[in-house]
Amino acid sequence: MPRIKDVDYVRFTVSDLQKQKTFLDDFGLHTEIHDNLLLARGTDSSPYVYIAEESAEPGLVSVGFVAESESVLREIAAIDGVAVEFPLLQLMEQLFGHVKYLAFNSPLLPGLQFVCVPVSYTHL
Repeated sequence: MPRIKDVDYVRFTVSDLQKQKTFLDDFGLHTEIHDNLLLARGTDSSPYVYIAEESAEPGLVSVGFVAESESVLREIAAIDGVAVEFPLLQLMEQLFGHVKYLAFNSPLLPGLQFVCVPVSYTHL
C-alpha cells in the first residue's frame, strides 16, 4: 500500500485574516499576509505549514500531502476510486511554482480536497 511521507500544509478559510494571524503569532508561528493569503511556518526551513484565505464561510479547504512520486499519488487516489486532476489554481502556482501536482476530492468529506505534491517539489 502506498504511503504518504509527510503532511505538507493545511489550508483553511477564516472570517478574519488579521485575527487569525494574531492567534498564530501567539503560538510562536512566523506569519505573513501576502496577496490576501495568510501564510504561517514554524521554526524549520519549511516556507509554510498553514495557509488561510478570508471568507464568510470558515472551514477546512485542503490538506497537502507529500508522496515519493506521481505514481504513488495516483495509487493513493485509486484506493478510493477518485478522479485525479491537474488543477491550475493560482494559489498552488504561487506556492509551488510551475510544478505538477495532483488533487482529488475526498470521497468521505464533500468539499474537502486533498492535494498531493511529489517529494521532489517540496521544501523537505
